[in-house]
Amino acid sequence: MTGPSTADDHGMTASNQKPRRDKTHCGGRKRQGEGTCTRPAGWGTPHVGIGACKLHGGTTPNAITHANRTLARMTANAYGIPRHIDPHEGLIEEYWRSAGIVAGLEAKVATIPTEDLVWGVAETSTFPEGDDEDGNRRNGGPVTKSKAAPNIWLKLFNEERDRYAKLGLEIVRLGLEARRDQYVRAQVSAITGVLLNPQLALSEDQRRTAASLLRALDSTAEFEPA
Repeated sequence: MTGPSTADDHGMTASNQKPRRDKTHCGGRKRQGEGTCTRPAGWGTPHVGIGACKLHGGTTPNAITHANRTLARMTANAYGIPRHIDPHEGLIEEYWRSAGIVAGLEAKVATIPTEDLVWGVAETSTFPEGDDEDGNRRNGGPVTKSKAAPNIWLKLFNEERDRYAKLGLEIVRLGLEARRDQYVRAQVSAITGVLLNPQLALSEDQRRTAASLLRALDSTAEFEPA
């Protein structure tokens, strides 16, 4: 009679424990004998590195489709999927994201003891056991060196705060410039309507001079004499 099965570190008992699939290998069940295929994932297929090898169904349409989806998901997680977005909206979105990061880092920094914020391990080295250059015996083991320096979490917090502030200033600057441009163009449009009005009976040269002066006020506008 066997005793009760024991649980491993992952909560699986000896009676029901199954080996976890190594995603770097094919993992397909072998036709003869026990065990799984240990060829590299995607061996002999268009999706090398992902999924089953060609001997275990890796070249079937379903396997290729699944591998392509997996690759797309991995790429999206690593680099993000391109999307069309207005630059101003993108800047606002990044500003909000930065605000969230600042809040998260602030909460993390608040849990760190004050003395650890400005003092910490600068270097960790391991020395072998033996005699040093003076002939003295020393025991091997790790040696740590500490120095006064900002904690990495505090440093990240301050860097993100600076980035957050710069994003905010840039948004404000763009907002002010947009309103300024709208005001200037409204004024130029009003002046244009007056100076180039046929009722003033300006000569051709005067009209061209007026158009040239208006262009100087707003180089992006196109004002041609009527």
